Amino acid sequence: AGVLELEAIVNSIRRSRKIIFVVTQNLLKDPLCKRFKVHHAVQQAIEQNLDSIILIFLEEIPDYKLNHALCLRRGMFKSHCILNWPVQKERVNAFHHKLKVALGSRNSA
Repeated sequence: AGVLELEAIVNSIRRSRKIIFVVTQNLLKDPLCKRFKVHHAVQQAIEQNLDSIILIFLEEIPDYKLNHALCLRRGMFKSHCILNWPVQKERVNAFHHKLKVALGSRNSA
């Protein structure tokens, strides 16, 4: 309360050990996300030399769309930090396990 929305976002990113982006077609269309949220998250990761961003894909998003919309590429991230929401319900537990691994991984230099 009493803090500008953009300032609150930056402060939250700075204090976060991990930053999760849930990637959907709507996220790709959000200009605030591209120009501000992703930029600050990547800047934070670069400045601290951390592997701290996790991407969760709820939909199939081709790399060229991810790159064009958010200036991100899957190759920028370690494989355990890129998760896809499972189509089959029986794979949800495996997804949760992978998410716990990604959240529990130590940020590495």
